[in-house]
Formats: sequence, C-alpha cells, structure tokens
Amino acid sequence: MAKHLCDLHGAALTKAIKKSCPSVTIFGMGGSKMKEAGVEIVHDINKLTAMGIVEVKRSSCTDLHIRHPFSKGDL
Repeated sequence: MAKHLCDLHGAALTKAIKKSCPSVTIFGMGGSKMKEAGVEIVHDINKLTAMGIVEVKRSSCTDLHIRHPFSKGDL
C-alpha cells in the first residue's frame, strides 16, 4: 500500500514539475505511475517487496546495491 501511494504522489509531483519545466529530466526509484508521468525509472519499487525473515535478508542485500546507484559527480 505504501509503495502504491508513493508511486501516485511521485507521479503527481513529476507532472507538476514537468508542467512548469517540460525539458527537465527526472530519474529515480518508482513504479508504473511514475514511469507514465515521465520518470526514468532506475529501480522498480515493485522489486522491493519482502515478507518473512529469508525474504527480508535477501531484500536488504538488494537494497544495499541500489542505495547509492549514482556517484556524486552524477548529481
């Protein structure tokens, strides 16, 4: 549920930003709504689902790899 709401709010924010500055490039973690709004998705939030001990352990390893996908020079 929280991921869905974040996706909706991110999409709304993206649309507002692109309305005032259409040439802006926006990238980040998101879902289908953010992608539809024009965000370049670098990691799909639907791949972050974890339930139970084993899944949380696996998920946390994945999270470490996506936590800092950009170097400071990219920003």
